[in-house]
Amino acid sequence: MSTALLIALIVAAVVVAIIAIAGSRQARARREESRRLEAREHREEATVRRARADAQEAEAQERSARARQEQARAEEQAALARQERRSAEERLEHANRIDPDVDDDGDGRDALDRDGDGRDDLRGPHERSEHRDADDDDGRKEHAGVTRLGDHREERADAGPFGRRQDGAPDGAADREHSRH
Repeated sequence: MSTALLIALIVAAVVVAIIAIAGSRQARARREESRRLEAREHREEATVRRARADAQEAEAQERSARARQEQARAEEQAALARQERRSAEERLEHANRIDPDVDDDGDGRDALDRDGDGRDDLRGPHERSEHRDADDDDGRKEHAGVTRLGDHREERADAGPFGRRQDGAPDGAADREHSRH
C-alpha cells in the first residue's frame, strides 16, 4: 500500500469522524431544544393549573368564611330567640300571677284555655266562636265567623280564614276591645 493511499484513508476517516461528531452535536442540540420546548409547555400548563387551583382555593375559603359568618348569625339569632322566649315566659308568669282569670286549681290550665290545647281561646269568659265555609258563585270558599255571647248571636261578614277578620285582627278582637273600655 502506498503512502498516498494511507494518507487518503486517514484523511477520509478523520473527515467521517468530524462529520459524525458534528452530526451528533446537531442531533443533541435539536433534542435539547425539543426538551426545552416541552419543559416550557409543561411550565405554562403548571402555571395555568396553579392559578386555577389558587382561584378554587380562594373561592372555597370565601365560601367557608361566609358559612362561618352565617353560622355565627344563626347562633346569635338563636341566642336572641332564647332570650326573647325567657322574657316572654317571665312576662307570662308575671301575668298569670296578677291575672284574676287564671285558674288556681293547680291543673296548670288557664281559665281562658277552655279547650285544653295550651293556648288562650282569645274569647271573653262567655263567648265562643263558630266558623263555617261556604261556596260563593265563583266556586271559591267564603269564610264567615260567628261569635256567640250568651244568647246573643252576631254574624261577622268580615271574618276571614282561621277566625281572623280580613284586616288581620283575630275575629272578635274589636268586641273584646270595646267590652274592656
